[in-house]
Amino acid sequence: MAESRPHYKSHPLWEAAIRLAHDAYGLADAIRAADPNAAGEIRRAAVSVPARIAGALSAETSGEKESEAAGASAALGWLAARAETAKAPSYEGLADRARELSRGVGIQLGGEDRPFS
Repeated sequence: MAESRPHYKSHPLWEAAIRLAHDAYGLADAIRAADPNAAGEIRRAAVSVPARIAGALSAETSGEKESEAAGASAALGWLAARAETAKAPSYEGLADRARELSRGVGIQLGGEDRPFS
C-alpha cells in the first residue's frame, strides 16, 4: 500500500521553497567553476530551507515550530546575500524571492515578520 503524501508538501511555503532550491542549485552550478566553495555552501543552504519549513509545518510544539522557522529564515537571508554577490545575471531575482519567502515564513510560521536583508 502506498503511503500518503506528507501534508507539508502541499503547503505553499514548502512549494515555494522547493522552487527556490531548484533555482539556487542552478546558481550554484553557474558559479561552481569560479567559486566551488560558495557553490557548495549555496547548495547546502538551499536544501535546508524546504527541510526546515517541513519541520516547522510538522512540529509538535510551538518552540520547535519557531526554531525551524528561524532556521529557514536564516538560510533564506544567507541565500539572498549570496545571490546578490554572485554576479549571475540569470539569477537576478533570486535574492528578492528569498527575502519574500523569508517574510512569508516569519508571518505564517514564526508568528511575526522577520525579514532579512
